[in-house]
Amino acid sequence: MNFSITPNTEVKLLSEKSQLVKELVGFSKKQTLNATSSRQLELITRLDIESDLDARFNALRTEFGFKRRELSVAGPIDCAGTISTPAFRYHITVEIDESDSSRVIWRRMISDVVDAPSVFSSQFQRVFNDEFKVLEIKLESPLEVETIIDRLEEGECETIQIDYDRNATWCEIKISAVACVVRIEDEAIRVISSKSITPRDLVSQFYEVQKQFGGDATLHPGEIGDD
Repeated sequence: MNFSITPNTEVKLLSEKSQLVKELVGFSKKQTLNATSSRQLELITRLDIESDLDARFNALRTEFGFKRRELSVAGPIDCAGTISTPAFRYHITVEIDESDSSRVIWRRMISDVVDAPSVFSSQFQRVFNDEFKVLEIKLESPLEVETIIDRLEEGECETIQIDYDRNATWCEIKISAVACVVRIEDEAIRVISSKSITPRDLVSQFYEVQKQFGGDATLHPGEIGDD
């Protein structure tokens, strides 16, 4: 079982936050949001998405020194927006919370990373602060989740806790030496923090998990960028 990642591995940073609809800039007290009206949601969230894109655009220029032609902004459109940079892509979306129509869910993502050191740099941290609490690693070859579960249960290690569904389509591992939860599916691994954390520290947590399984940290946190 190899948890190693290489410079060619597809890596994403993910964020999900809930907000009351009435807190949105474009919301009027006279409005009643129809949970099935995507057009209405688009109108209400447009100013909030514009504000987010403007702030990120200016911060990216300031911190990374990107030129105008190096930044491509799309949106707001369909409750979403995107900023493409030479190093990575930033994407933001918003949708009604299916469990509570008085709230919306904001999702932000860093993807298409072509320059890993930039994502783990101090400049990135100043642009996004501790926005992202999930590191997603797409696997080059599928893992056998059942095998991982069986191996951990047979090992009976007191420092490792494991949870999984009855069909073994996923498992979540908590190790006492690691602050994050690691969720494993057949084609992806997610390192999930419940607290504010930097992308560098998310990778460090992944490295600690690798060590527990005897993996070789091909991408060592000390080699992914300088402050």
